[in-house]
Amino acid sequence: MLDHVLLELVSVVREAVEDSMLEQSDIDERMVIDVWGGDIDYEASYTIPGEPEPPRVRADLSFAWSTFSQSAYRSWWMGQPMQDPPGLEMGVSFRLQMQDAAPDFDAALELFPEQANVGDVLIFERAGLLHSSFHETQLGHVHHSLEVPYRAELLLAEELLSDPQALKTAIDPLGRWLASSLVGLADRYLHH
Repeated sequence: MLDHVLLELVSVVREAVEDSMLEQSDIDERMVIDVWGGDIDYEASYTIPGEPEPPRVRADLSFAWSTFSQSAYRSWWMGQPMQDPPGLEMGVSFRLQMQDAAPDFDAALELFPEQANVGDVLIFERAGLLHSSFHETQLGHVHHSLEVPYRAELLLAEELLSDPQALKTAIDPLGRWLASSLVGLADRYLHH
């Protein structure tokens, strides 16, 4: 049995991402606990090898472990029947930044479908495309960025909670999806 499913998930995600040859960005990895509400959030950023700091392409991951899910997990762990499985809200934002020209939205839509099936248990839904510009007034230079956010919910059925290998098997495709998406983003925008 997992001692704490959120910490196990963080460990499994780290392993899946590192197995896919991605590197953790210098942006802080952090876990935030809402002491009043009880929710726990985890955030980390990954990039392809060889990217400068700050990286031009990166994937930002986030997990939200709500108090409802924590209570459902504790009830199950104490032997009560599972009525509603606990869930982790997962977010992935692919980011392209420090570009001299505005990104091509049609190309981004080709790279990032509306829905991404990542393995058997994760279905990520694209939330839209975000474009921003930063104007350096003293240098007269404009930097453009593009962000593609996805959201999914990982429902933690009993087989995922009771078997660490099942959780690993469910999460492993996440690393491959992140790596292939970042490489596609870099190939499309950094080398053309």
